[in-house]
Amino acid sequence: MAAWILSNNTFTDFINGPWFKVIPILIGFAGLFFGFSQWRLRRADQRQKERDAEERRKEEQRPPDIYNATGQEGPIRIGGFDTRPSGIHRWGIVTIVNPTNRLMKISPEKLQLNGVETDLRGNNFHFMTPPNMKFERISLRAGDKGDYHLFFVFPLGANPINVKGELWLSSDNCPETFPIAVEFV
Repeated sequence: MAAWILSNNTFTDFINGPWFKVIPILIGFAGLFFGFSQWRLRRADQRQKERDAEERRKEEQRPPDIYNATGQEGPIRIGGFDTRPSGIHRWGIVTIVNPTNRLMKISPEKLQLNGVETDLRGNNFHFMTPPNMKFERISLRAGDKGDYHLFFVFPLGANPINVKGELWLSSDNCPETFPIAVEFV
């Protein structure tokens, strides 16, 4: 059969014909189409990776979850009361949860009651753990949960009772301070 094709000049007619010249052009277009398709797929993958990275970044910048230790809904209740020569001591028990996958350090910034701000750095505030260890700043490991006393010290004669406000905290993983609602009962 090959002899018949070569003897009838069909092969040479095909090579010299117009279709043989079109095939490289078709192969070139197929290559361009394949290259463009690959570029679009790589671009879509890159965009998805960027979205995933942004989502992970937002997840890592989440503030801690802070609840009343009793599980009660609403603002953090500060009900403990004691009068000492150093001032009026108020406290409440909270559960703090680190929802991220990295270490988180939490520290108080300010307390706002009835529109009046109080700076909490120094001796005015600390976290306290059950064996009476006092911390101005606490660290929570990834996914960790702990119960803490929020311990406030006010000057004598300045006892907030039945007052709602906001406690502003900072965390090393959050770009901004964040408030939690508190209620002195």
